[in-house]
Parts: sequence; C-alpha cells; structure tokens
Amino acid sequence: MAVRIIGVIMVVFSGVYAGLYVARRNTEKMEFIAQYAIFLTQVRAMISYSGMAVREILEQVHSVPLLDGTIQVVIHQLDNGEAFESAWKSAVEQSLERKAFLPDDLPLLTAFGESFGDLGAQEEADKITGYLNSVEIRLKELKKDTIIRNRLYRTIGIFCGVLAAIVML
Repeated sequence: MAVRIIGVIMVVFSGVYAGLYVARRNTEKMEFIAQYAIFLTQVRAMISYSGMAVREILEQVHSVPLLDGTIQVVIHQLDNGEAFESAWKSAVEQSLERKAFLPDDLPLLTAFGESFGDLGAQEEADKITGYLNSVEIRLKELKKDTIIRNRLYRTIGIFCGVLAAIVML
C-alpha cells in the first residue's frame, strides 16, 4: 500500500512538473522578446550617437543574455563573408528552433536584419524605432497571454496528475 501511495504522489508531482515546464517555456518566450526590445534600443542608441559599423555594434551590445548566442552566430557568419541579412535571419531561425515561438513571430524578429547597415544613421535609427514599436506591441500581447496560459498550464498539470492518481487508486 505504501508503494502505491508513493507512486500516486509521484504521478501527481509529474503532472504538476509538466504543467510548470510548459508554463516556464512560455515565460522564456516572453523574456526573449523583452530582451530583443532591449537589443533594439541599444542598437538604435549606438547608431544615433556613435555611428559604429555593424560588426562593432554587435560586439558592443550587452545586457541581452538570451540573444548572446544569436549575436555570436551572426558575428561568426559575418566573419565568414556572409551578408548581414542572411546571417541575421539564419541565426534567429536557429535560436527560435530551441524556443516555442509561433511562425508569426519570425518576421518580427528577422525584420531587423533586412537592409541593416545600408541606410544613413538617422534613417537606420528611425527604422529601428519602427521595429521597436512592433516588438513592444507584441510584448504587451505576450505578457497578457503568458499570464493566462501559465495559469492554464499549471492547472492542467495539477488536474492531470490528480486524475492519474485517482485512476491508479
């Protein structure tokens, strides 16, 4: 009987853990978009005030740990002679494969790489401001959605764990 109770408890905790895991992945997606907004803000400031080259800007960006791997891939591809647009797009796609992004998030994240570095400083800053506005709108949507979904995933996890425990008894 004790083994059965321990098994039931383990099943309940497995269900709870599954719900928490899915909720955490959803939160990571929101955090990634938030750090992308920070990245765009930093890039816009560097363009406006220093006029650095694209590679230098990428090397100087900080405070975006979720984007560090993506930025390093872009720098590596630039060193191999690839154009910035294709380097950015492929790096973002690789990064998104590891996260639970929707297909409609891809254009939001890859748009930055399109013609970046081809315009004058003011035009680039204005273009990035437009991207930043789009990202902030998406971030607000994600924050609302994340709260609702996280609550749902946790509840489903608890329910499935308890239901499985009841079936086992």
